[in-house]
Amino acid sequence: MSNENDITDGELMEFCKWYADFHSKATVHESVMTTCLCGYFHTYPKRAECLLKRCLQLGLLTAHRGKVMPL
Repeated sequence: MSNENDITDGELMEFCKWYADFHSKATVHESVMTTCLCGYFHTYPKRAECLLKRCLQLGLLTAHRGKVMPL
């Protein structure tokens, strides 16, 4: 299982690129993105929430009213 500190910014960029390509840049609830992060990185929800925050801080995703979208 991955620790959020073991996951690099580059890996988060790859995830966001994959997500945007696979889901056509769809806007989704944060919980849906957290679930995708869980599956992609084989981790659990609390850690995925931290990863989601990192993605937002890095500017890989945008958030508005509880929904997120890849750039």
